[in-house]
Amino acid sequence: MKVESNKDRRGARRSVRAGTVRSIVSNGACADRFDIVFVADGCTASRMNQFRAAVKTEWADMTAVEPFKSYAPLFYVWAVEAGSRQSGISGDPAANVHKDTAVASYFWCEDTERLLCTDTNTV
Repeated sequence: MKVESNKDRRGARRSVRAGTVRSIVSNGACADRFDIVFVADGCTASRMNQFRAAVKTEWADMTAVEPFKSYAPLFYVWAVEAGSRQSGISGDPAANVHKDTAVASYFWCEDTERLLCTDTNTV
């Protein structure tokens, strides 16, 4: 994996790990489709098979109801398998919880408990 240095939202040095992008659903020419991307931030490498299965299940659940049901052929679905050093996401279950994840996602963005953000320099 590619490793670069970066600063996270708290100013600490952290590693950025490149991920593998996998096509889950392909529907025609990319230029004429919408992309939905699931990112495995907070998922360790040993759990990527579970992540990939969860993406497929979630997409099936989404396309079982409108408007995704009617528009499903207009989407490409991608899974970004960026293995994290730790499972979970910073800020869960409390704002003072910090995890070492691939793209530094965190809850409590803008002091809003369930708002999920990421370090924009890592994605």
